[in-house]
Amino acid sequence: MMRDFKNNKSINASRYRQKIFFSTRNFMVKGQKVLLSIVFLVMLLSFFLFLFRSGKSDIVVAQYGRLTDDFEAKGLFIKSEDVVYAPYAGEITMLVSDGEKVPVGKPVLKLVGLGREKIYYSSNTGVIGFQVDGLEKTLNPVMLEEFQQNYRDFRGKLTGTKDQSRVNAGRPLFKIVDNFVLYLLVEAPADQVFRYNKGEKIWATFDEITIIGWVRQIIDHRNLFVIQLERFPVEIINKRWVDVTIMTDAETGVYVPHSALIEEDNILGVYKMVDDTPRFVSVDWIGGDGINEVIYAKGIDRGIEILANPAKDLSKYLKTEDGQ
Repeated sequence: MMRDFKNNKSINASRYRQKIFFSTRNFMVKGQKVLLSIVFLVMLLSFFLFLFRSGKSDIVVAQYGRLTDDFEAKGLFIKSEDVVYAPYAGEITMLVSDGEKVPVGKPVLKLVGLGREKIYYSSNTGVIGFQVDGLEKTLNPVMLEEFQQNYRDFRGKLTGTKDQSRVNAGRPLFKIVDNFVLYLLVEAPADQVFRYNKGEKIWATFDEITIIGWVRQIIDHRNLFVIQLERFPVEIINKRWVDVTIMTDAETGVYVPHSALIEEDNILGVYKMVDDTPRFVSVDWIGGDGINEVIYAKGIDRGIEILANPAKDLSKYLKTEDGQ
């Protein structure tokens, strides 16, 4: 039997071309899979490197914001108050509202009793209050000059009068409060006293009200501040105690952890990360609270990476000459 070499050759060539085609296609498919695998690995590695980088506790990012120095305390209001008492029993009629500002000579209240009628006028300008706590004579600006009492002992009992009500002889009718004089006595934490100076400007915040004030006196051995407030909010006409936050002038700028500051050759600076290499940058210190510090330096801005604690971690980033 004779073999057809020509046909066999043609068949073999066709099979060879098919084999090459399938081999090439398989190679291309395998190549795509390998390429995709490489891309995936690169992305995965980049992700882990990002997590590792962002999670490094020895590197922090400089922030831009407002750094305040404040503390919270109980505040005791001290006002200049004149109380008017009823000389006889009778019925009262209020001629102004509680908390109303009045000029000198304004009709405030009418008292009718014992066949008599008396109208009371404001003896000076101020704010009228129809409630008293019994501390009006004890707590006044004059007593602050030689304050010796226990700060927390001033616990008055608030009582008041109502329109068209009867009062007995000797009962308080109303008070006139000088709305140009207001002091706040504050007991500061022991670790905060040294941060303040006599005459220093502060901000006092209470009952969602913020008022500028000045430290007029510091009683060091008692940790007491006598703060004079620049205005008198009528909302506190009948208040004696208040929860208050005292804040000094805030510093605004780039702030970093206190531990990031370091001195080299008597120059204050931080270590800025440049291509994973720390570079010393001198800075000007603006202010801080011992936890975070506000600084100024050319080349240090928001988002710049710096060493959080160069005194501890700098050696890990420094390389010897042989690269070890």
